Amino acid sequence: MDTDNKFHKGDYIMSDNSEHKEIIYLDNVEMSSTLAQLDHGLMESIQRGNSSSNTDESSKSKNGDLGASAVLKAELSASRSSSESRTESEQKFVNVVFNDYQLDMLIDDLIEKKMIASVEKAGAGEFVKINSDFDFFDFNILAGLNPQLYVIFMKLTHQSSESIKDTKIAFKNIQTLGEIFSSIMPNTYLIKTDGSLSMLERNNFRMNQGQIQMLSGSNRKITIIGIVENTALTNDRGMDKFASGDLSKIGGIMPSFADTMLQSIGILNNGDKLIKPIAAYL
Repeated sequence: MDTDNKFHKGDYIMSDNSEHKEIIYLDNVEMSSTLAQLDHGLMESIQRGNSSSNTDESSKSKNGDLGASAVLKAELSASRSSSESRTESEQKFVNVVFNDYQLDMLIDDLIEKKMIASVEKAGAGEFVKINSDFDFFDFNILAGLNPQLYVIFMKLTHQSSESIKDTKIAFKNIQTLGEIFSSIMPNTYLIKTDGSLSMLERNNFRMNQGQIQMLSGSNRKITIIGIVENTALTNDRGMDKFASGDLSKIGGIMPSFADTMLQSIGILNNGDKLIKPIAAYL
């Protein structure tokens, strides 16, 4: 794991880079919650208050139009629609800038309070800051593969019948693998780093589906700020009791199955930290 431009005191990161961040993922809810608990909840309240004020002003403007003529109403409506679209765009821009500022503030606070533990030493519930090479996995897109389309393409490029047959089988297996993982981890992307596996919610990405695919095979390093939720494969999640008829452990079936499947294809290793990311940037 790369720790350039950082130094440690014990197991805690004591400084942070201030370089440009290409933020690709941000969980605003988790970030705001953490900041609020670190005595910075006021900023979010101010933002919400400004948003409410804008809504009130828009409402007052609409009420003032009621006495106008039909033609004037139409003109005012068109003008208001244009103004509201511009306001929404400006508000979105302000929110992005504000959220980026909040992320910097969160990182600084966590470091100042010595709340970021090294991945190797971190336990469940602790914050980590990872900077590492990474592998990106999108099982949802694999599940959507159509092997028949590849067969058609290979026929167009005059591939041999044997090669076409083997390729069709291979793509079918890949599709099945994607279907399995997308069913047990829906709308989730995986990022594998040295000693950790992060599970990222699709809706929190700042990239579209096509842009996300560019992450696969990237030689850049990724930084992930997140919370350790568990350590992989260090226990059986109570499956031994479930196997003996104790149905109280039924909730561990899918997580245990996912661990086993991820381990079988080399994505998850014993002792890897399972991370719920707050932010990820390149």
